[in-house]
Amino acid sequence: MALLDIESVSPQMDNNFNAKILNYKIVDDGKFALYTIQITVDSYTWTVERRYSEFDLMDMRRFPDRKKSFLPPKRLIRNLVKYSKIAYKAIFN
Repeated sequence: MALLDIESVSPQMDNNFNAKILNYKIVDDGKFALYTIQITVDSYTWTVERRYSEFDLMDMRRFPDRKKSFLPPKRLIRNLVKYSKIAYKAIFN
């Protein structure tokens, strides 16, 4: 699955929009990661927590044929999370 430039398919937003992943945490003994995302529109800011599966569902609805996607494969994300846990333990334990 090729990654897609999100700018070419997303609805046009003003320059006053920003979304960024602030953090993530491993939940339920490693069963999944929960991402903390901060969204800013104009002077309003809010924070939400979402799982990868929620982004994947949104992506499937947006691109039903799955030929276009802006999400990296879940196994890549899982490997990054696993590597982060190993690095964290090596440093702090």
